[in-house]
Amino acid sequence: MDKPLTRDQAKERILQTFPPESNPVNYFGNYSERFYLETLRALGGITSFRDPAQNRSLTLFLFAGCLSFERWFAPSPYIVSLNLEEDFDRFLCALMKVEGGPSGNTAIFELHRVRNRVYAELDERPVTEVSHEWLEDIRQELQKIGLPAQPEKRNELSRHLDELVAILSGVKDRSLRTRIRTRLPYVLHRAPLLLTFQWKGISVQMNLTADFRPSDETFANIAPATMTLGATRWQASSTTVEIEFAALVDGDLYTESLQAIEGQDIPFAGWPKSFTLAFTLIHEVSWHLRTRYGGEQQWVPAPRDLAEIETSFYTAARGKIAEKLKGSPANILEGFTPPDETLEINLGELTSSDWSTKCRSLASMYVELGETNEALFWLNVATEALFKERFDEIAVQTDRPNLETELNSPKAFWAPAEEVVKEQFPEMAGKIQWPEAEIHVSIYAKLKFLYRSVEMHTSIKRLV
Repeated sequence: MDKPLTRDQAKERILQTFPPESNPVNYFGNYSERFYLETLRALGGITSFRDPAQNRSLTLFLFAGCLSFERWFAPSPYIVSLNLEEDFDRFLCALMKVEGGPSGNTAIFELHRVRNRVYAELDERPVTEVSHEWLEDIRQELQKIGLPAQPEKRNELSRHLDELVAILSGVKDRSLRTRIRTRLPYVLHRAPLLLTFQWKGISVQMNLTADFRPSDETFANIAPATMTLGATRWQASSTTVEIEFAALVDGDLYTESLQAIEGQDIPFAGWPKSFTLAFTLIHEVSWHLRTRYGGEQQWVPAPRDLAEIETSFYTAARGKIAEKLKGSPANILEGFTPPDETLEINLGELTSSDWSTKCRSLASMYVELGETNEALFWLNVATEALFKERFDEIAVQTDRPNLETELNSPKAFWAPAEEVVKEQFPEMAGKIQWPEAEIHVSIYAKLKFLYRSVEMHTSIKRLV
């Protein structure tokens, strides 16, 4: 473990990295979040350096730290982590101390701190439940922010303030809407749909629009539209989905990932909430369409199916505000150069792969699609299949051709009960007539029976 940075080391790092004449806007992103946090932590309660030039470097460092944990400047973070706003506040408070209070350098960050609060308190909250008193409190906070003297900073502050005020005005007149737009690679319903429902007390509207196109599977296509009967991976259609919430929804927030890729490191932790929320609603709606409203039966949406997501806010007075486009976190691409030479493989006599291997592969595939329940099902099947395969191998090696029959027999099922009787009532051992009707024997019971019947190199306790 690395030793904690000392105060003197932190100061030296700041002086070397942020010379007084430099502009951190041009290079603050060259350093990691850990770099900023451990440096600030090592400074302790220091609010200034004695030398004016050194103090300038300290100011630049803190300004750069605010930029690093800032979410409202482009490029904005793909996912707003759980601690991002807290870390931002730490740097802003330190910067204001060094500056002796609010200043032209802190004004835009003060505005964004208010915006953080607005999003945190309005997220997934119906606009009809927001009080005018709360809105007035926010308005007064905004009025306290002083305008920078520099025209460039003043114009920047005005642009960001105008956007936030437009959102707050939409909340006040109850017209604010959050729209999430994405695509699916298949059709959920042949007709254009307008669905309305409630979610967490929020009025939600979902538009589904199918796009039909010729299929690459065959030379024959039927005008004006073609749909395959039954499930197929040859797709000749897609669906555009637009979800509108009568609330502010902060789609950048961190949520748990809905997908994993075996043996691969994902370049980011978690998923943006816009994707997990969109999938959750689309998935539930698709089941209603399939079972009650004549929806297509080919595919049930999986997290991997969602394409890019566009999130925007709308108000009656301003129309579209703050549009943002995010690529799917599940769409992780790998670039490579295809080989020119044909790879020749001799498979010999073609035989079927082990059932456990097939099931294990299916489990991995469903994890990559984000279908957790399917993955768990196939992993369970793979585990049971692997045990059966090992039982067969043991039967051959121990010359016990009837071992499988023994493991599935009522004797194997009741053997644990016989063990309990033998331990507690030794005089009854072997005297109880256990039922002989066929019964399902669990894997655990089979293993215990196997270890009593066959000499093994490991103990059953170590195995299970």
